[in-house]
Amino acid sequence: PNSDYASAATALGHTTTPVTSLDAASLANLDGLIVQLCAASPAPNAALNSAVSAGLAVIINSRRPTIASSPNLPGAPALVTTNFGETGYCVADVTPVNGSPAQSGPGGILSDTDLDTAFNCAASGMATSASLPAGSIPFVVNATNASEVNSFGYTHGNGSVVFTALQFQGFLTGG
Repeated sequence: PNSDYASAATALGHTTTPVTSLDAASLANLDGLIVQLCAASPAPNAALNSAVSAGLAVIINSRRPTIASSPNLPGAPALVTTNFGETGYCVADVTPVNGSPAQSGPGGILSDTDLDTAFNCAASGMATSASLPAGSIPFVVNATNASEVNSFGYTHGNGSVVFTALQFQGFLTGG
């Protein structure tokens, strides 16, 4: 997608730095990282795992998380997932979890309908709530089945991970 994550981050007061390689040197001076995977699962990356463990905050958006996603995420959580490509999973009605950090922020408060879409899947993948890492915080769930978690966060070492299967690119400039 052509979504402009850099402009969104800059509008929130962050300084952006293009990263062309997820190696230790490229990750060393970052406080946060956004990884957009489109229709791919995360690839194994020891440098990213180490950087998160040392304190990096990372957002990983995979439009189609697979069972292969789990061992490749920082901390290797044992997620049970499904996605549009494997099972046709497509949810147009998602809802932010009350009290989650994703429910409100610099852009305001998300309502039950803000991430819904009639033209496409609001979420094209999910992890079951029972499979989330201990201490995880669900951010967005299927509005009709809250055990289907479309976005969540967890800690790994001194860092944090947000993993999402939402169609954010449809809500950003250029999406």
